[in-house]
Amino acid sequence: MGVTLGLTSELTAIGKFLVMGLMFIGRVGIFTILLSLIKKDTTYTGKIRYPEETTIIG
Repeated sequence: MGVTLGLTSELTAIGKFLVMGLMFIGRVGIFTILLSLIKKDTTYTGKIRYPEETTIIG
């Protein structure tokens, strides 16, 4: 349970959006937000290599 003073209902729309944004960043994490905003290189053309091993059964 959190501590509240009941002041959120008195905020303007911009204030409410600011509080929502800060709560979201606090929950998800600043590093996760920053990493999601970084442009990713989607032109990877390498082939997938799976490990090979002989399995002994029995």
